[in-house]
Amino acid sequence: FIETNSRAMDEDQAAQTYSRIMERLVSISRETGMDFAVVSRSDSTLRGHYPRETQALRRAYERMTGSAFDGEILVPFFLEGGRYTIGDVHYVRRDAFLIPAGQTEFARDPAFGYAHSDLRRYICEKHRGRVRPGDVGSITLEDLRGGDGGAAYRKLMGLSGGGSMIVNAVHYGDLAALTRALRR
Repeated sequence: FIETNSRAMDEDQAAQTYSRIMERLVSISRETGMDFAVVSRSDSTLRGHYPRETQALRRAYERMTGSAFDGEILVPFFLEGGRYTIGDVHYVRRDAFLIPAGQTEFARDPAFGYAHSDLRRYICEKHRGRVRPGDVGSITLEDLRGGDGGAAYRKLMGLSGGGSMIVNAVHYGDLAALTRALRR
């Protein structure tokens, strides 16, 4: 595990830090012959230098290995913090209510604010219009819970060209199903 406090950095510093981390991971992997996986754990209230951090990771990896990322998977679920994604909308639990994240104080953060609770639109907003909502894939709760997980697997296998995929989740069983699909 590598921990950073990138929210305390400006966007350029955060991108440089993530680029250096990936460069070191690739170098160590080459030296040891060990593979690695990268999970960028951002904030479940959607505050952070997204997508700049994940782009820095991807660019450094691609530059050093010559291999391309298929894409990124956005999973802001955090049960203990009351963060759920249902129908591609990210919610924050307040007592017995689910509030769309874009309507909370987190969305009004002066450094990391955003307008959209719908994660397709959130991704487009953060990519400053370079991505359209129709370009963002989605793994639904039904995909994760139905049958043998084949629907989630097929959607993951269709991710390419550096695209984005949203994962809806409301409990750890949904993450377990996602993990099975990723391993497959």
